[in-house]
Amino acid sequence: MNLPLFRRLFALEFKRAFAYRAEFWLGFLGNALTQVAVAYLLWSAVFASTGAHSLGGLTLRDLALYYLLVPLVERITLGAEMSHISGEIYDGTLNRYLVYPVSFFGFKYVTSLAQSLVYAAQMAALAGLCLWVFGVPPAFRFTPGGIALALAALMLGTVLYFSLAACLEMIAFWADNVWSLMVLLKMVLHFLGGGLLPLVLFPAGFRAVLELTPFPYLVSFPLRFLMQDITAAEAVRGFAVMGGWILGLSLLAGWIWRRGARQYAGVGI
Repeated sequence: MNLPLFRRLFALEFKRAFAYRAEFWLGFLGNALTQVAVAYLLWSAVFASTGAHSLGGLTLRDLALYYLLVPLVERITLGAEMSHISGEIYDGTLNRYLVYPVSFFGFKYVTSLAQSLVYAAQMAALAGLCLWVFGVPPAFRFTPGGIALALAALMLGTVLYFSLAACLEMIAFWADNVWSLMVLLKMVLHFLGGGLLPLVLFPAGFRAVLELTPFPYLVSFPLRFLMQDITAAEAVRGFAVMGGWILGLSLLAGWIWRRGARQYAGVGI
């Protein structure tokens, strides 16, 4: 592994993310604040109509912070859009990676990770400002241990999503368009990962099955450490499931890459 080259690539991607600063910050603030505002108004109406003080153990303030942190988690784990892989297969620019003296997946992952950390810094700044103004809801207990485990889950989540998305992207070696598959993946992830609804509101039996899939570990799992809503056994089991999926998907991605590269023409469409 060419570590000096990866460090330079990481720095370059980090700088490129700030090339258009006004658009960068305005787009981020518009998306984040709109999502939080819609979630707050929706759940305010739900609490008012039911007369309940909490749902699944979460109060309205808890849910407001939850939906503020969801974009942070998704920005970190999802990173950059993976459509560059299929696009490079279609237009023939994948050729350069065949002669680069570095791993193709290592190159792509470092690029994605750099953009993930830029987005994470944005959301962390907004979340910190909101916590300073409104205080920390009771359901969230930001302990050093919880934060460390949440960060570990997030970093593994970036690898997990990268492996999953790469497998779908490389179907472009045989299919004319994989854009719809990536859109479907994002929709499924947002719903089954806990981005649309906290998983605590799902039926217990469904959650048990869902925890065997990779989706909860990309959104809900890191947040559970911040909420102190996870036991040691559940944490160990969760990291084990993540590791299993990462290993399996990484092997699958490597197999798809080898099969696809053998028939890749490199002339573009």
